[in-house]
Amino acid sequence: MQEIAPGILVETAYPPYNVALIAADHMAVAIDWPLRPSHAQQWLRAAQSAVGPLRYVILTDAGPERQVAAAQCGLSLIASTATRDVMMAHDEHSWRELLQEVAAQCPEEALDIHKLTPPHIMLTFDRVLRLYRRAAVLHLEAAPGAAPGALWAALPEHKLLFAGDSVALSEPPPLGGVPDFLAWLEALTQLENRPQVYQVVPGRGTASILKGEVERQCEFLRTLRHTARRLAHSKGGQSYMQPAQDLGQMFFNQGGHRAVQRIRRGLERLVAEFQATAADKIPASGT
Repeated sequence: MQEIAPGILVETAYPPYNVALIAADHMAVAIDWPLRPSHAQQWLRAAQSAVGPLRYVILTDAGPERQVAAAQCGLSLIASTATRDVMMAHDEHSWRELLQEVAAQCPEEALDIHKLTPPHIMLTFDRVLRLYRRAAVLHLEAAPGAAPGALWAALPEHKLLFAGDSVALSEPPPLGGVPDFLAWLEALTQLENRPQVYQVVPGRGTASILKGEVERQCEFLRTLRHTARRLAHSKGGQSYMQPAQDLGQMFFNQGGHRAVQRIRRGLERLVAEFQATAADKIPASGT
């Protein structure tokens, strides 16, 4: 557990994403929750030992892993309205499918995961929510683009931003379920002009980075879109594996299976979008 600012702790030891704690007066707020049941129990003990009783868990998006993690934290949840809508849309069948998908990542704990029931979100917001502790404020804002229901959590007092999976520099972020690549890129580009942010906590990998380092992720997203556009307009069958490997090595120094598969899924999604847009522009033939 790393203290990146007074009372602000980040833990990177519980894959697949980072979790964090914000110490407050006689209680604490958690940012996300570990996925594996064994990790969740370890984290609860460590968190209570470090900062005392926990009051809330803030979910930074509605990705499958975070939904399942939220189901086992046993604490009051705060999330965007979009995240709530995703979670409320589950019926018994879709929830079982979600658990099965996530349990495949940690089969040794699958039995415990399959026992989980959908969580209830206590507090939601559409655009902005501010939580106060004395003179300090935790500023939550919807950040559409990178993931369904994505939000950012800022502590202006410390010039610190928890960006969730909107930012991941040491490994590729999840790309298969991105709702809006352009909105994601625009949000990251505008981050450079926010003087109240100096340090950023990525959703995965490194515990914290300087705001200026986010430009590398913007460059990755631009290159990803350019590569997908080229593939969409290429003649013959498309090959995604080699471009995905090249991008993994170029931006993350990773050519392993997980990194390549994440990038490949992003390319496939973008290529499909470009091809659909091109098809819409073709005029219908008359008779």
